[in-house]
Amino acid sequence: MIFLFYAFTGWNSAAYIVTEIVQLRKNLPKALISSTIFVTVVYILLQLIFLKHSSVDQLSGKVQIATIAFANLFGPTGAAWISFFIAIQLIATISGYSWIGPRITHSIAKDYKLWKPVSSVNSEGIPVAAIIINKTISLNLFLSGSFKQILIYAGFVFQLMRTITIFSSLKIKTRAGYKSPWKPFLQIIAITLSLGVMGYILWQKPLESLIG
Repeated sequence: MIFLFYAFTGWNSAAYIVTEIVQLRKNLPKALISSTIFVTVVYILLQLIFLKHSSVDQLSGKVQIATIAFANLFGPTGAAWISFFIAIQLIATISGYSWIGPRITHSIAKDYKLWKPVSSVNSEGIPVAAIIINKTISLNLFLSGSFKQILIYAGFVFQLMRTITIFSSLKIKTRAGYKSPWKPFLQIIAITLSLGVMGYILWQKPLESLIG
């Protein structure tokens, strides 16, 4: 499930940069709804391709499942080209998070005196201090362990933050703007599932979870 959650990570990134979106009330819902539908459709189609062109034995325990599936479909040369395009797409992903991540850090820092230096921006309104801190943490993570370890470590933190965020939404007393349908039933279901996933990760990978 951690790998599955990673596949969907990013669909809601537009919500993190609301101060920089033109015609916010019109464009934010449009971005969130269209991106959710797009990511869901692409994810399902990819799974169908993987399962149709590779066996469970080939994919079990492997990280590079796209390479395996497309090698069966197009041969080694075709798989190399697919890997190349995946790398290009990852560069675009890194670019997006380089923009979005520091904005989150910058927004949080404004609420706490200890982190006030991180809330500063330059003359162009760019949170340079937050960008430097985020990149330093990212590089340290990159050099600290295997791809799978980092994925589990960060995945546990994502689940924790997601759970806290959903729980916090239940504590809001005044309502303005968007109203969640079927509240609080959807939130309770999401929190229950998330706690189950976190508990399983903690049991299976206690070291990575506790580091997170």
